[in-house]
Amino acid sequence: MTTFETRVSWLCEFASKDQTRYHLNSIHRHERHGFVSTDGHRLLCVEEGAVFAPHEMAIGYTCETDAFKIGAFKSINCSYPNINQIIPDHTTYPHEFKITLPKWIKNLKGARINAPMGFGANGRMTTIDPLVTVNLQLIALLAEQDCTLYIKDSTCPVVFKGDKWRAVVMPLRA
Repeated sequence: MTTFETRVSWLCEFASKDQTRYHLNSIHRHERHGFVSTDGHRLLCVEEGAVFAPHEMAIGYTCETDAFKIGAFKSINCSYPNINQIIPDHTTYPHEFKITLPKWIKNLKGARINAPMGFGANGRMTTIDPLVTVNLQLIALLAEQDCTLYIKDSTCPVVFKGDKWRAVVMPLRA
């Protein structure tokens, strides 16, 4: 089970840091998916009640440095990507595994954090004949989380679904 602070920090971390893509430097409130943030390689959805009550936050708030700690959210006016086109229907994915992401992935530094890691036919992390491969840096925040892993094939987004959250990660190409 994740805490309120953890979920908000995840949302800020999943938001883009690229200042030229300011519309992705934010947490977006979506009617169907709750609060959403993306950097273009990964996307995180957190159910609305798991982060803020519906009246506490409006659409498009930036995640500036330490914004969560000091409560310095500011409203932005921009178009956010169509989330319904980005989030796959994981219920059609043929591979479903209950997993806990290992603690060691959040402690990786330097070149190791950008290492590719695959998920095999049993849902375990492997480098030998994986079903799909992802960049460890993109999922490091989810370390120690119990979730369900959904895999369609090596080219489709990978879905991690936990308690009141869902992460979508683009796979690495072979």
